[in-house]
Amino acid sequence: KEITGETLKNAILGIVNEEERPKTFSEMAQLMNKEFSEKVKIKKRSQNTLNKHIISQNFFFQYLKDERKTDDIVLEKLNLSYCYDFEHYLSIKHKHSHNTFMKHIKNVKQVLIFAKKKCQLKQNPFDGFKCSYHEPKIVLLEQHEIDKLYSHNFAIKRLEQVRDCYIFCCYTAYAFTDLMSLTLDNIIMSLDKELWICKDRTKTDTA
Repeated sequence: KEITGETLKNAILGIVNEEERPKTFSEMAQLMNKEFSEKVKIKKRSQNTLNKHIISQNFFFQYLKDERKTDDIVLEKLNLSYCYDFEHYLSIKHKHSHNTFMKHIKNVKQVLIFAKKKCQLKQNPFDGFKCSYHEPKIVLLEQHEIDKLYSHNFAIKRLEQVRDCYIFCCYTAYAFTDLMSLTLDNIIMSLDKELWICKDRTKTDTA
């Protein structure tokens, strides 16, 4: 380290430079969320994605509290065992499926990747953990089942609206998250006299 009059004085007086103070997981998570939120405001990132990151971070804080008896941890003290213990905690204590707890771990790893980019970590301690994905078994509706759902009369108005949204997604291959922000202004009449959805997808930002 380069020694200056100021650093020597601070060392004698026991003053810790804020930039040199070891950062905690909570501090880096807050900073990452703040920068992410700023990107959300200019529509560079999705609010839903930010919410998912916050949920995963909260699970990690709960793990620290329940299993490690602490509310936070200095980044430098994290090691690979924390990642494997977190996986065990989510699968046993919270009964999460494989894909669910893998998504939470992946989101927590993003905080450490962010910390490394900010020069707060020399190496990501969770790098040795490889997140995997199990292809779920999806039951696809057949046409007669879609027709039955389409023509069914629900006693509750809310269920009719849910049905209409679902049927709309079936026939347009439109994602539910995109449907939530769809307005009538996004439906246009083209030159072929057909109605088209004119809107960028939330996830891929493509038309």
